[in-house]
Amino acid sequence: MLEQEDYHAAVRRTTPLVQRFPNHGGLRRSLVEALQAAEGPSAAGLAAFDWAERRRNSLQAQETLLYYAAELYLPALAGRAARRVREL
Repeated sequence: MLEQEDYHAAVRRTTPLVQRFPNHGGLRRSLVEALQAAEGPSAAGLAAFDWAERRRNSLQAQETLLYYAAELYLPALAGRAARRVREL
């Protein structure tokens, strides 16, 4: 669905999969990507935050959160995510 740029369908399909398999990084990454395209950076940032909170030791999750925190001008969150990235 992502390859076909059907982002709304990708969000609908990926959301229940993420709920069922919350620790699957690939699904989380796909959900963030689909949300970015379908609903914008705020929705993607919220999904990135959820991913980073659930997977505190995932460098990819923390880097994704850092990107969206900077994109959305959330300096406190960006600072926290940057510290976590440096720790990892």
